[in-house]
Amino acid sequence: MSRLYYDQPLQTAPVATFQWPGKWNPAEYQRANGVIVEGTIVTRSRHTIIDSTQTKARYVILQLRFTRGCQRQFDSSGKELEPDFSETMKVRTGFLHSSYKVTERGDTGLLSEKQTKDLLNSNADLLAVSQKHNRTGCIALWATEQLLEGIALEDSAHVQIKTQGNGPFINSLVKITPESKTVLGSSASASSVPPTDKPGASWTDKVMAVKLQTASQNAPLPQDEVEGVADDEWDD
Repeated sequence: MSRLYYDQPLQTAPVATFQWPGKWNPAEYQRANGVIVEGTIVTRSRHTIIDSTQTKARYVILQLRFTRGCQRQFDSSGKELEPDFSETMKVRTGFLHSSYKVTERGDTGLLSEKQTKDLLNSNADLLAVSQKHNRTGCIALWATEQLLEGIALEDSAHVQIKTQGNGPFINSLVKITPESKTVLGSSASASSVPPTDKPGASWTDKVMAVKLQTASQNAPLPQDEVEGVADDEWDD
């Protein structure tokens, strides 16, 4: 079901103004590859930073309850690799790889809650900006107002966030909903799932739907369609 974007609660929230000493330079806190973190939004607050040159920067700071996290990883060409939050993997063994065993994945880049928080909320100057709104056990993440435009982002929303470097600044944000979750590890391709399949249906339902579709395609001809065929029609 589609959801209309309603940002009135955020628009009416008071804007906290912070006088930044010196020139505001977010790139200073955006070094390294960054982090992918998933969690639930607890609350949000609006902030305006005014630096020594009277330049203004506006942000929405999200207080995120941590679910899981990992380091952003890139290949040699600079293309970002898809995150894999699994700590184990299946390795085929035996004759003709007919069996498999479960092994540790090694260096997965997975981060604990403490490791994630240490990377993203390690700067005291940045934490001072949001200190009035900081929540115990949450990670403060900064989004520009432009980045959040058009996103129906309510409190309690579950999100996946990629940060710009090992700091609190958000590079991208995606809401995680039942419709957006992907079934992994299936042997059936997306095209083999009947078009009547509804988002959020269980994996068992999907497997049974594919089996029924396959069975119907391989079913023998009805008897009345077989009758009447002469024997010589089968001869070479």
